Amino acid sequence: MKNIIACVDFSKTTSAVVETAAALATTLRTKLYLLTAVVIENGIGYESMVFTGETHAQKTHKARTKLNELREPLLEHGLDVATILIEGSASSVRAIVDESKRIDAGLIVIGSQGHGLLHRIFVGSTARGVLHQTACSVVLVPGRSFDEGCGGSLRRIEAGTRALATMRNR
Repeated sequence: MKNIIACVDFSKTTSAVVETAAALATTLRTKLYLLTAVVIENGIGYESMVFTGETHAQKTHKARTKLNELREPLLEHGLDVATILIEGSASSVRAIVDESKRIDAGLIVIGSQGHGLLHRIFVGSTARGVLHQTACSVVLVPGRSFDEGCGGSLRRIEAGTRALATMRNR
């Protein structure tokens, strides 16, 4: 299996995205990249990495620190993990797709915030954009917490990774 990218924006879906990507990377014995974007312009979704009142350098430092905090426990569990911090004014969708090509990703794991119709019409969805523009497979992690009923989703992922491992060992 090629590399896996976990797209994180430090929202409520981040832990579920990282857990899902880590389970898949462990099962498939592949490298995991934790990716976030600090976009210069203001926006929504991955472009909302805006920490009010901070300079771009401060935002970048904070994002790098948070990426490393996510990375450390994964390294302690023996995963091969790297971080990617994208800076610039390009759209997050384009940046994610370009990075997936650059690192030869076979899978992108991304969260869905679950915004409503008006948000999707006027702003768009990073997850939707990635789904439509990438050539590799995408795992979409719902934007609800464990307590809101998504525990079953992670159990299904565990069952799926066991099935993948079984198929791989045949």
